[in-house]
Amino acid sequence: VSISPLPEYSPSSPAPEYSDELLLGEERLEHTPRPDRLRPTPTGVFVKKAGRTSIVLNEQEDGVRVPSYGRHAVVSGAICLENPSIVEEVTVKLDGRMDLTISEGGSKSHKLVNETYTLWSRKDATAEQPICPYSVPFSLLIPSTYEEGDKTRPLPPSFDTAFPGVPGLFAKCIYTLVVTIVKIRHRKMTWLTKNKTISIRLHYHPRTRPHRPNVSSPCLFSSLKVAPEEWQQATAQMQPRPSSSLTPIDCHLMVPAAQIFGLEEAIPFHIQLTGTIASLRAFLPQSTEVYPLSPIDTTSTVDTSATLLRLSRSSSYTPPSPKPVIRVFLLRQISVQVRGQKAWRNCTLGEGKIWPLPPPAGSMDCLVPEREEANLDWEGEVRCNRNTMVGGFNAGQLAVKDFIVLALTPPDPHSSPLLEFQYAHPIRFVTDPWTD
Repeated sequence: VSISPLPEYSPSSPAPEYSDELLLGEERLEHTPRPDRLRPTPTGVFVKKAGRTSIVLNEQEDGVRVPSYGRHAVVSGAICLENPSIVEEVTVKLDGRMDLTISEGGSKSHKLVNETYTLWSRKDATAEQPICPYSVPFSLLIPSTYEEGDKTRPLPPSFDTAFPGVPGLFAKCIYTLVVTIVKIRHRKMTWLTKNKTISIRLHYHPRTRPHRPNVSSPCLFSSLKVAPEEWQQATAQMQPRPSSSLTPIDCHLMVPAAQIFGLEEAIPFHIQLTGTIASLRAFLPQSTEVYPLSPIDTTSTVDTSATLLRLSRSSSYTPPSPKPVIRVFLLRQISVQVRGQKAWRNCTLGEGKIWPLPPPAGSMDCLVPEREEANLDWEGEVRCNRNTMVGGFNAGQLAVKDFIVLALTPPDPHSSPLLEFQYAHPIRFVTDPWTD
């Protein structure tokens, strides 16, 4: 049997040189900036004193009351002792727990982190160093996950919320650094010891950012034709009462398609109401104004008199004195599960600012029949309150979800031919905005 010889191979050419700088004709498709470039590591220290003992934590902002750490962070520092000759042992513990309480299911506590390390012990002392040093350094890595049964979940951020009353709901995610120093009471009685425990509350704040930027222009009309993929549309209907002859109003809420926003970002939105002239006039009677629903709402008063010129003046509907309300706000839902029982509570994170958009010039006809359809448009923005520090997360038995809500209240809701309307569109909040 004849075997043909193998072909000759020449050495491969070296790989081309690469650079993160764009060359002529190249385009960057996606880029994730390095965290250390966006947020440099702090150079200050946090000091906790307890009697003659001091705990020093490195890489902290100057003047902070609670040390803060991010994802995959290292808790590093030193334990400074004034009289180390009587020290028998020094241990440090990183403790994390999730405490949940609801009226329906009682209370439950779950361990998130439970790691203990012996930094120095007289039992393991060497001849070169038989006495504990004056400064005992330590370095602990915060785990990024925890175990819940057979599931591995991301470690939740520090979190504390309380809804007292009946039924009540309380939820906490707490992280603590615990230093324990074992000392002998008397040099001649080394078997007699006493423990000194120092606890330091830690703020675990894992940082995240959206995978894509927000819309290039906050105005829907100026960006929809150029980049329609930048907007996400949600549609629901404001229903009339069964006894009414009115038709439903289609409510369109447009938000940026990313649907993931930084806690300090302003979220632009667009509202469009589409329906018959009769239905729109039942919600917005002629020569009325739209007022905010809540006193903390910073929504500007919206004069709809110009917009309503497009609606028929021949309607027999008599507007009541109360004013209609258009409200956009941020809603947070906190749900807790304890021993098979589930409960949730809602809170408002921020109120939106809304302003009207003028109707097209061709629709300013006052003689439009009531059965004809028309559009009313508003745009605005909404952002979280300044005291919102944590984004949404899911820790199994504790979940925090966020929504942008469009709420419409007709004039005199008890007698109006239209029912009150509310639509909640899910979004997600993260700690930082997208950065190029």
